[in-house]
Amino acid sequence: TTNKTEVERATQPLLVQARQKAQATFVARHNELRTESRDASMMASLWRERSETALGVGILGLFGVMLVSGIVAAIGAASDFAQNRSGYSWIAATLLTTACVAFLVIGSFVGLAMLTEKNNQFAAVRQNAAEDVLDMSVVRKGEAQSIPPPAPPPPGGAAVEMPRLAAPAGPRMPPMTGEASPIIAPPAQTIPAKVADSDAGLDQPASPYDTATRKIPGESARRRHANVAQRQAQTTAAAANRPALSAERSFKDVQREARTQIDPNSAPSFVVREYAHQNEVRPGGVRSDFTEVVYWHPVLVMPGGASTVEFHLSDALTSFRALAFVHSSDGRLGAAQMEFASRLPFSIDAKAPLELTAGDEMHLPIAVANDTDQHRQVKLQVDASGLKRLDDRSELTLNIDAEKRGRATWKFTPSLREGEARLRLSGSSDFHRDQIERPIRIVPAGFPVLGVQSGTESRLSAKIALPKEWTAGSLRVTAEVYPSILADIQTGLDGMLREPHGCFEQTSSSNYPNLLILQYLQQTGQARPDVARRALELLDRGYHRLLTFECPKASGGREGFEWFGGPVPHEALTAYGLMQFHDLTKVYDRVDAAMMDRTRKFLLAKRTGAGTFSRRHDYHRFGQASDAAYNAYLVWSLTESETDADLNKEVQWLTDQAQSNTDPYFLALVANCLLSRNHKADGAKLLDKLVSLQSADGYLNGRESIVGGYGRDLHIEATALSVLASLKAEKPQAYREPLKKAVAWLTRQRGNYGGFGSTQATILTLKALTQIAKDARKLTPGDAIVSVRGQPILRRSFSATSQDTLVIDLPDAEKLLQSGENEVRVELTGGNELPMKISWQYHTLQPPSADGCPIRLATRLDKSALGEGDTVRLTALIENVSGKSQGMAMAVIGLPAGLSLPEDLNQLKELAKPRTPLAGRDAPEPGVIDYFEIRGRELVLYWRGMDAGQRVEVPIDMIGRVPGNYQGPASRAYLYYGADRKCWTAPLAVKITSK
Repeated sequence: TTNKTEVERATQPLLVQARQKAQATFVARHNELRTESRDASMMASLWRERSETALGVGILGLFGVMLVSGIVAAIGAASDFAQNRSGYSWIAATLLTTACVAFLVIGSFVGLAMLTEKNNQFAAVRQNAAEDVLDMSVVRKGEAQSIPPPAPPPPGGAAVEMPRLAAPAGPRMPPMTGEASPIIAPPAQTIPAKVADSDAGLDQPASPYDTATRKIPGESARRRHANVAQRQAQTTAAAANRPALSAERSFKDVQREARTQIDPNSAPSFVVREYAHQNEVRPGGVRSDFTEVVYWHPVLVMPGGASTVEFHLSDALTSFRALAFVHSSDGRLGAAQMEFASRLPFSIDAKAPLELTAGDEMHLPIAVANDTDQHRQVKLQVDASGLKRLDDRSELTLNIDAEKRGRATWKFTPSLREGEARLRLSGSSDFHRDQIERPIRIVPAGFPVLGVQSGTESRLSAKIALPKEWTAGSLRVTAEVYPSILADIQTGLDGMLREPHGCFEQTSSSNYPNLLILQYLQQTGQARPDVARRALELLDRGYHRLLTFECPKASGGREGFEWFGGPVPHEALTAYGLMQFHDLTKVYDRVDAAMMDRTRKFLLAKRTGAGTFSRRHDYHRFGQASDAAYNAYLVWSLTESETDADLNKEVQWLTDQAQSNTDPYFLALVANCLLSRNHKADGAKLLDKLVSLQSADGYLNGRESIVGGYGRDLHIEATALSVLASLKAEKPQAYREPLKKAVAWLTRQRGNYGGFGSTQATILTLKALTQIAKDARKLTPGDAIVSVRGQPILRRSFSATSQDTLVIDLPDAEKLLQSGENEVRVELTGGNELPMKISWQYHTLQPPSADGCPIRLATRLDKSALGEGDTVRLTALIENVSGKSQGMAMAVIGLPAGLSLPEDLNQLKELAKPRTPLAGRDAPEPGVIDYFEIRGRELVLYWRGMDAGQRVEVPIDMIGRVPGNYQGPASRAYLYYGADRKCWTAPLAVKITSK
């Protein structure tokens, strides 16, 4: 201790000297910056004054010239008239004189009006600025300001719109340090969270987000909006008849106390999203709100040094963590956190899973906490819908000592085959009562079997062949009619969102339909604010997620995109992203121009100078497409995105290759490139070649695609690309019949959930259908009639203006349909021919694995029984049995309800972490898996590609959370761009015993 004290004494002068030196450096630099800023401001003012002087001199000179011209013309006219000269020169001179006088009079009135308007606006701004200062001085003196708040916003983080307005100066913020001790607070109450700050100079302008006063949830935005709206109303009348641009110019000359005033009426509004949770109290005090994030404010400003915010907690009895990240106006950073707990003196809780399989047996543990200082007798009651109690008792009495906990167990099994069950628990003592309610989803047991029949018809029939046995209650039959292209796009989007979509291409493709919806509404002039709002919200969310896939450069910065945002950009994926970002700019004004520029430059930098593009093979095993298809895809992206670069060499190389190439996928890409570059003759030759390759059914048998698709997905991609190319032809009507056959075939490829195969195939199809059907689909009022074996069952009407999908669920399908073949028909009246779909699904105990699936999956648990809280290891074995390299592969592992993954997911993160590069390579080696995501009870594993014969073993440790006997959903593996062929494995089963 003595040595430590001596060291501190010895170093104290050095610390003081260092602080003084740092302070002196900061002050000197601060003064230097202020001097530079003042000099720049003076120079700008000088140039502005000179320009205005020059403008004034020019205007006066013009007036002088006009005046002199008028006088000379008047004298000449008078002279001619007095001397009786022949001709009309005196008439011309008289007209010129009159025009000059009229110009001078009108110019004088206009100048006087402009000066008057400018003076009025100048006075209004000075008055508003004075009111701002007065209002802030009142706040600083502690005088109250009473502003009635508007109605509170709805829960969910509603956006608050506020015009921009400069505010008076406020104090700076020092770093926040320290950590508060936990506190105990009751749930569903208002919890004030005080944030401390600061000292700041008056020369710093404060933000308009002044939150120095206490407010109810979300009131900060409403208070600012009310203040600004009041001032806006005062200036609206004066500004109603003037151009906004002129008003902004006049206000640029107004400066007061080193801050620029902006006309509130002409400044563009902007949105700041903040969220303060509001817990709706339910009758009887039932706790059912378990929201995790209860407060969010991205721009909380504290000019007074502190601010108080208020929000509601959820019903969860747990610990909450508050985090604050701050910065001061001089660049200092700070952060702080605190924890507080939500507790009740008496409470109950249950660890119920979110989903059960029909047939599961759940031994639900119910915990009872007595946090009082007295012994309590507690009465527990259980009520459930959709669940059957396996215990004889419906209530139970527990005796719990002071500050102790108790536990009881109830056994349930689902009484539903499919649907949502609800569990309500209540506990009461002599002084308090607590109730909770939780939903539990029930899914059928076994393997899902899906079927679909689709097409554009006036009458569509489906032959549904049912096995002798299937899981009771699992049969569903649905008919859908799409009266507009808008319905087509929305259904395609829903279909893609049902499948895992964690990589860049899948995320991009699932975002594309929102873009197509906005384009369709914009081009057709339709007013669908609800649809447009939802599409724009999803588009914004998807766009920002796409930006996270941009690859980091070793030298700093970012360029290109990759499946999961890895270190090595993928050229073809980057090309696909560039096309979407370009299309986004037509309906979305927040696309980063710098990002698009560096993406375009990245692709152009791959040119070899010989008409081709270079690419890397050492990291991306995906995409075994030939160089021809690869080059065609990149040129297609650059031409579709309207790149100004010279691509003549690349286009010529593709044209030469197309002479001998017979792959429809490649030919369709090249045709699109040529027609986009206005090479109509060469493009027409390729279109003729595509027509000769078209099958009798209307599809094109592609050989390879850039995403590695095969089978039906590859046919869809090639056919959709050929449709897009045909629509660009100089004379599209020349390809009317091939187009009609191709579109008819595409509409018959709609899947069970509304998509058209893989994400890439679905997007290309939706783009083609959107282009060809913008104005072609005409509706007349009619009915959709659903019949089973010739007997009408249901009738639904639609109008001539219907836009949304007409969904018809067949009631009592298991009673109407039987084992064997069943005919279900949908017929449209009114002479309508529309895209339709009849889909059906059921569960069976036999796996429906497709023959010839290139990927094989096996799953096993190292033990079938374990205790509550114990761990069990799941091993998944994935193998490529196709004999050749494959593109993106996926495994979807179904987890039993009683098991859960560790919350930190560290094991999966380690499995997905790239490994050290091999000798001589700069790209890292892939991990055991490339990526993972969790969707409900399913763990989704991704691989960018798999080599021929490659076997991957994935160990996954899980924890037994809820006692009982459980069976998970069936697991499957497949190629993402060949999802028609799946390998299914038996569901995992486990028994968890209670401790």
